[in-house]
Amino acid sequence: MFRISGLSLVGLLACATAVAAPIQLTHQGRLVDTNGAPLNGAHTVRVGLWDDPNNGSEQWGDDYSITLQDGYFQVILGSDTLNHPLNSELFAGPPLHVQVSVDSVGLTQRTPLTTVPYAAHAASVDQGVPVGTILPFAGDAASLDANWVVCNGATVTDPGAGLLDFSPAPGVQVPNLTDNRFLMGVAAGAVGVTGGRNDLPTDGSHTHSFGQTSSDLAPDASHFTSGSFTNAAGGHNHGGDNRPVFLGVQYIVRVR
Repeated sequence: MFRISGLSLVGLLACATAVAAPIQLTHQGRLVDTNGAPLNGAHTVRVGLWDDPNNGSEQWGDDYSITLQDGYFQVILGSDTLNHPLNSELFAGPPLHVQVSVDSVGLTQRTPLTTVPYAAHAASVDQGVPVGTILPFAGDAASLDANWVVCNGATVTDPGAGLLDFSPAPGVQVPNLTDNRFLMGVAAGAVGVTGGRNDLPTDGSHTHSFGQTSSDLAPDASHFTSGSFTNAAGGHNHGGDNRPVFLGVQYIVRVR
C-alpha cells in the first residue's frame, strides 16, 4: 500500500487569448509506503480530477511513467495537449478533487483543487466578454473555440442571447467584415448601418471651379478670369489611396 505526503498544486497558467487556451498545472508530491518509507525507482502514476471528494466520476486524468527518488515526484498536468489537454471549461463545473494512483492502486486521499486552476477559467477571454463582442484577430481561425467565429456573414445556428442578426436571411447572421470594411461607432439604434465605399470614385462629367484672376496669371492672362471648367471627357479619379495607412486582419465575434 502507498500513501502520499506533502501534496501540493502549483498552477502555471497560459495567457488568456481569444481562444480557449490550454492550461498546464505543476503537480508535486511525495509517495511513501504505509510504514513511511519513501518509494524509489520506476512507477506509473495516474493523476485524476474528480467531481466528488469520495465518489463521483473522473472528469480528467492522465498516466505518467516516472522514476521516483526518495519518493518525490513532479508531473505537468495537461502536458499532453493532443490526448489529455486541460482547458478552462473543465473548471467551470463543480469543484474538482485530485486523486493519485500508483501502479493502478488508487490512493484513498483526494485533495480539493485549489483556487489557482479556477483562476485560469476566470482569466479566460470569454469571461466578462458579452455575446456580440467583435475583436480584431491575427491568429488562425481554425484555432477558435465554438464561442467565436470569423465575421464573414455566416449563419449561427445556436446563437447566444443578445447576438444581433445582420441579414434578413433565415437564421442569425454575423456581420460580414471580410470585404475591406471599417468599423464605425454609431448610436444604439443605428447598429448595422452601412455606407461609404472602399474604392476610388471615377465619376462622369463634372465641373471644377477655380478662383484665379488675371493678375494671378500674369504676364499674359487676358483670357483668364475667375470661373470654372467642365471635364467633358468623362470619369477620372484624382489619384492615390485616400484611406489611412492600414494592416489587414480578420475580425471575430463572440456568438455564444
